[in-house]
Amino acid sequence: MIRKYGSKDYAASLSGVDQRLRDCLQVLWLSLPKERANLDDLEEQFRRLVERVLRDFKEDAEQLKENGESTKQDTEGLF
Repeated sequence: MIRKYGSKDYAASLSGVDQRLRDCLQVLWLSLPKERANLDDLEEQFRRLVERVLRDFKEDAEQLKENGESTKQDTEGLF
Protein backbone atom coordinates (compact mmCIF):
# COMPACT_ATOMS: atom_id res chain seq x y z
CA MET A 1 0.00 0.00 0.00
CA ILE A 2 1.33 3.44 -0.90
CA ARG A 3 1.34 5.94 1.98
CA LYS A 4 3.64 8.74 0.81
CA TYR A 5 1.45 11.82 0.93
CA GLY A 6 2.09 14.33 -1.82
CA SER A 7 3.71 11.82 -4.13
CA LYS A 8 2.55 11.10 -7.65
CA ASP A 9 2.04 7.45 -6.70
CA TYR A 10 -0.29 8.43 -3.85
CA ALA A 11 -2.32 10.71 -6.14
CA ALA A 12 -2.53 7.96 -8.75
CA SER A 13 -3.60 5.50 -6.06
CA LEU A 14 -6.37 7.82 -4.86
CA SER A 15 -7.51 8.31 -8.43
CA GLY A 16 -7.72 4.54 -8.84
CA VAL A 17 -9.71 4.19 -5.61
CA ASP A 18 -12.06 6.95 -6.72
CA GLN A 19 -12.68 5.20 -10.05
CA ARG A 20 -13.30 1.84 -8.36
CA LEU A 21 -15.81 3.42 -5.98
CA ARG A 22 -17.61 4.98 -8.94
CA ASP A 23 -17.62 1.59 -10.67
CA CYS A 24 -19.11 0.02 -7.53
CA LEU A 25 -21.83 2.66 -7.42
CA GLN A 26 -22.70 1.96 -11.03
CA VAL A 27 -22.93 -1.80 -10.44
CA LEU A 28 -25.02 -1.20 -7.32
CA TRP A 29 -27.31 1.15 -9.27
CA LEU A 30 -27.83 -1.50 -11.92
CA SER A 31 -28.51 -4.09 -9.20
CA LEU A 32 -31.31 -2.12 -7.56
CA PRO A 33 -34.87 -3.16 -8.42
CA LYS A 34 -36.57 -0.60 -10.68
CA GLU A 35 -38.89 0.52 -7.89
CA ARG A 36 -35.86 1.29 -5.68
CA ALA A 37 -33.62 2.84 -8.34
CA ASN A 38 -33.29 6.30 -6.83
CA LEU A 39 -30.39 8.21 -5.30
CA ASP A 40 -31.62 7.83 -1.72
CA ASP A 41 -31.79 4.05 -1.96
CA LEU A 42 -28.45 3.94 -3.80
CA GLU A 43 -26.79 5.95 -1.02
CA GLU A 44 -28.42 3.86 1.70
CA GLN A 45 -27.22 0.59 0.18
CA PHE A 46 -23.74 1.91 -0.59
CA ARG A 47 -23.27 3.20 2.96
CA ARG A 48 -24.57 -0.08 4.38
CA LEU A 49 -22.00 -2.02 2.36
CA VAL A 50 -19.11 0.31 3.20
CA GLU A 51 -19.96 0.31 6.90
CA ARG A 52 -20.09 -3.50 6.89
CA VAL A 53 -16.70 -3.75 5.15
CA LEU A 54 -15.10 -1.33 7.62
CA ARG A 55 -16.66 -3.10 10.61
CA ASP A 56 -15.43 -6.49 9.36
CA PHE A 57 -11.96 -5.09 8.69
CA LYS A 58 -11.72 -3.74 12.24
CA GLU A 59 -13.00 -7.01 13.71
CA ASP A 60 -10.46 -9.00 11.69
CA ALA A 61 -7.62 -6.72 12.83
CA GLU A 62 -8.69 -7.10 16.47
CA GLN A 63 -8.95 -10.89 16.13
CA LEU A 64 -5.47 -11.09 14.64
CA LYS A 65 -4.13 -8.90 17.44
CA GLU A 66 -5.77 -11.14 20.08
CA ASN A 67 -4.17 -14.19 18.44
CA GLY A 68 -0.75 -12.55 18.69
CA GLU A 69 -0.41 -11.97 14.96
CA SER A 70 1.07 -8.68 13.85
CA THR A 71 -1.35 -6.32 12.15
CA LYS A 72 0.81 -3.20 12.29
CA GLN A 73 2.00 -3.52 8.71
CA ASP A 74 -1.51 -4.17 7.42
CA THR A 75 -3.34 -1.50 9.41
CA GLU A 76 -0.72 1.17 10.15
CA GLY A 77 -2.01 4.56 9.19
CA LEU A 78 -5.58 3.37 8.65
CA PHE A 79 -6.89 3.92 12.16
